[in-house]
Amino acid sequence: MLATKRVATVALLGLSFSLLSNDSAHAISFTFTKIADTSTFIPDGTGTFTEFHAPSISGSNVAFLGKGSGFQRGIYTGLGDGLDKVVDTNTPIPGSPNGSFTNFIDSSISGSNVAFLGFGDGSSQTGIYLSTEQGLAVVADRNTPIPGGNGNFTGFNVPDLSGNNVVFLGTNGQGSPGIYLDNGDQLTVVADPNTPIPGGTGNFISFLSRAVSEDGVAFQGIGRDQSGIYTNIGGSLAVVADRNTLDPASNNNFTDFFMPPALSGDNVAFGGLSVGWDQAGIYTKVGSQLNAVATNSPDRGVLEFINFMSAPSISGSNTAFLAGFDSAIYTDVGGSFARLIGRDDTLDGKTLTSVDFSPISNGLSDGSLAFLARFSDGSQGIFRADLVSQPPQPEPVPEPTPLLGLLLVGILGGASQRLSRPQLDSRNTPS
Repeated sequence: MLATKRVATVALLGLSFSLLSNDSAHAISFTFTKIADTSTFIPDGTGTFTEFHAPSISGSNVAFLGKGSGFQRGIYTGLGDGLDKVVDTNTPIPGSPNGSFTNFIDSSISGSNVAFLGFGDGSSQTGIYLSTEQGLAVVADRNTPIPGGNGNFTGFNVPDLSGNNVVFLGTNGQGSPGIYLDNGDQLTVVADPNTPIPGGTGNFISFLSRAVSEDGVAFQGIGRDQSGIYTNIGGSLAVVADRNTLDPASNNNFTDFFMPPALSGDNVAFGGLSVGWDQAGIYTKVGSQLNAVATNSPDRGVLEFINFMSAPSISGSNTAFLAGFDSAIYTDVGGSFARLIGRDDTLDGKTLTSVDFSPISNGLSDGSLAFLARFSDGSQGIFRADLVSQPPQPEPVPEPTPLLGLLLVGILGGASQRLSRPQLDSRNTPS
């Protein structure tokens, strides 16, 4: 990877919101750091960036797909004070006798490792790749035998990454999909059409999404007249929510699920429907507790929105998501849910027209979020928002009662007379 000096300097911008912590009353705010924008020169490229895709984040490290003029495109990271190229269209494809990458789809970052879906000339050069300190390696491509299946992989979806663990959706020559996990040593099946549906009947027939945390995986699986969110943690498949699960917001059973789930440890965030699109919402399962975070229906006792435009992200028990036609990002990092940033806000001295959040469920990491900002002047930028917790303010001293006040005046007055003379003498001593 090529390290370059960041042209877009780090700027702590003055946009913030305040929350009230349940532990102690203190202000919560966020600072905003520019990672790159359309005035930033492309590392190892020509000119400046012209376009970005929504980023992913791990700690304070950010990865994103950036584009430039002349069909330039690549995966880049903001690590500390530098902007690094992970891979671009001049990078040779590992495991291929010739040719370089021609295109990429959104990446996932964990620490400084980056996983992505890459393409070369022709459909035969498609695969999942992992960039680490040791270099660029193939996770799976069209030459990789499908574990537990017949033949080689023929297609892939965007991967998710946790440490060295890469999870992805792959298909065979008949278009039959499965969820697969590579831990750096072995490629294994998480779930495929041979896998019985936990809590259901028959086997899975399709999958729509996936997420990874450590070696655990969350995914949306579909069977005949069945749909649900499931986890495979420690080799054990379990139901998070399916059509037999009661929606805690509507008191009706879920009827379907949308957008990729997110996973953090054993905690899951997902999008669900229970009365068609009239009752859509973001939900979390933290431990054994299923929670409604936000819905598009009134009078549910939770946040109300018109729509949800991205997969939710979860870190620990905190959640973030994009709502309202790219209009704003909301999060409960630091306290109760509040609007972080969105349309018509001012950022970097410019007016926002829209924001975009990671489509693969990893836009939130601990107290930091990464997002794509689009401005009214046509420019774009990748930004990171970091939680800043202000220290608790001292408790106010209660006013003394009148009798106690008189006693204190007498005591303090006597003490003042005893202490005042040496202080005055000291101040009046000539220098």
